[in-house]
Amino acid sequence: MNRKVDSLEDVVANMSEPPVLETVGVSDVGIFKATFHGNITSEGYCLVTARGFCYGTSENPTIGGNFTSDGTGEGAFSRTVIALQANTTYYVRAYVTNAMGTTY
Repeated sequence: MNRKVDSLEDVVANMSEPPVLETVGVSDVGIFKATFHGNITSEGYCLVTARGFCYGTSENPTIGGNFTSDGTGEGAFSRTVIALQANTTYYVRAYVTNAMGTTY
């Protein structure tokens, strides 16, 4: 993403612009697998250096637990995760990392 910077004030004002992402959903759920879908519609002020999904058996999973690494940049992305436990509820959410940190 290219941005025109007019002044130092522009840089400071826009540095806090976070990426915009969503966890689109889950499909192809099987006994031991599921496919996660996400979308980054804006990188925010800093380029996305990592994106993927966090998942686990507790609400609000983070990259401190199970997570995937699914590239960089804006756009839609998906990942099929295998070796899940049968008859278990999993929580999933997309994440994005840039120079400012990680956003869920």
